[in-house]
Parts: sequence; structure tokens; C-alpha cells
Amino acid sequence: MATLKIGRAKTYELLNANELESYLEGSSRKVTWRSIEAYIARRIKEETKRRNHGRAQTEDGNAPI
Repeated sequence: MATLKIGRAKTYELLNANELESYLEGSSRKVTWRSIEAYIARRIKEETKRRNHGRAQTEDGNAPI
């Protein structure tokens, strides 16, 4: 929660949506670093796609200079 700066409800929402992987250690739920990093990478990719939506692109998929 601290790493992503989100609350408990949002954390469990992401866990239930399979956006984050976790496991139980005793009675404590642990979220894997790998899943946090993958989640952030997906969000950045989505945001980049959203920002570039509607912009002209060349054949190689890059915006013209």
C-alpha cells in the first residue's frame, strides 16, 4: 500500500482483480514485488497509449518529429 500510495480498499480491489499477486505468511498477506513492478509497467503503458491516442503516427508506430 505504501509503495503504490493506495489505501487498503484499493489494494484489495487490485488483488481481487488479479492485478497484483499475493500470498499468505501466517495471517499476513504479502504482495510480490514482481507483481507491483508489472502493475506499474502496465499502467505506464496504458497511460502512454492514452496520451498518444489521436496523434498522428508513422508506419513504425512512432509519432512524427
